[in-house]
Amino acid sequence: MIETETRDRFEDARRAMIDSQLRTSGVNAGFVLARMAAVPREEFVPEQFRAAAYADRALPLPGGAVLPAPVFQGMLLTEARPAVEDRALVVSGTGYLAALLAPLVA
Repeated sequence: MIETETRDRFEDARRAMIDSQLRTSGVNAGFVLARMAAVPREEFVPEQFRAAAYADRALPLPGGAVLPAPVFQGMLLTEARPAVEDRALVVSGTGYLAALLAPLVA
């Protein structure tokens, strides 16, 4: 469980990510911004990288994988234009993309 002060810092970082990374890179779809504001990215990265969860870069994951930069995932969702009648299968990653996508599709 993340303590309140730390949680507040992550929420501030999440808002900053939206305003200074996503919006300035052209990721402005309301559904994307809402999902990225709602899903705590820090919960999907290894503990040693949590402080960098909202940095504008990919983060290393166990086994040599990476969690793509937030802008990449925002652009991916924007271009996918998921709809409630769609079905989606996310086959790799930490679960972050799946958490962003889950309430948007069937």
